[in-house]
Amino acid sequence: MLPQTPNAAELGRYGQIPTDLFNGLPQIAVPIHTIKVKDIEVPIQLSYYASGLKVQQHPTWVSLGWNLSCGGSITRVIHGFKDERNNTDVIREGGPGFNGNPVYGYFYRGYLLNRTDWLSEASFTNFFPAGEGTQSNYADSEPDEFIVNAPGINASFYMYRDTDGLVKIKVKSKDGRRIKVEVENKDLVVDFYAPTGQTNNGTRESLPKPFYKFTITTEDGKVYTFGGDVDAIEFSSSITLGYRIIIMRLVSSE
Repeated sequence: MLPQTPNAAELGRYGQIPTDLFNGLPQIAVPIHTIKVKDIEVPIQLSYYASGLKVQQHPTWVSLGWNLSCGGSITRVIHGFKDERNNTDVIREGGPGFNGNPVYGYFYRGYLLNRTDWLSEASFTNFFPAGEGTQSNYADSEPDEFIVNAPGINASFYMYRDTDGLVKIKVKSKDGRRIKVEVENKDLVVDFYAPTGQTNNGTRESLPKPFYKFTITTEDGKVYTFGGDVDAIEFSSSITLGYRIIIMRLVSSE
């Protein structure tokens, strides 16, 4: 599995265990600037997560334990495989390809677990058929977690499909506020660049329908847009493990 970048990992910690005195974590921040648009305030600040430094924890772009908070982000925690995993990903990872461009991610196949006997052997083999080389050997059985940090929003959510194939999004708000989440998939072409000095310093990848944009609406009518532009999305790439989107940044609010 591809590791998270230091910036994404640090931002995700604030959503999993928020900084407040109830958790024993003080809010340590150095304010830099505040952007004000009507009644929306977007603080830009340096934040320190005071839970202590961990083994093999890497510094972000603003030093070890610190993070630059500049608007908001959605950080992704992948469980198993990424939710939108498909045939292209399996081939890229060195597995066999199957006809019909099948999908393997929980976002597409999770409805197969929505049955009353999902603990039974019949249910298990329905999702993971026996035998080598079957499509379901590459199936993802766990939903990814998406952690949202933005002005006035501290929540997480996951996505699934019901038995009718309709996309459903389950939201957990850390402060009790109600939010609505909408997702958009889109084919992308992304240039991944190797370090300067290497012979092959550019690789272009075609990414079939990754999660491209999230729109979040709060209970008071504010709309926040994350992603929607390659420059607002942080990717991680590997020749053998493929790519994954690990963080989306806030690009607009209204």
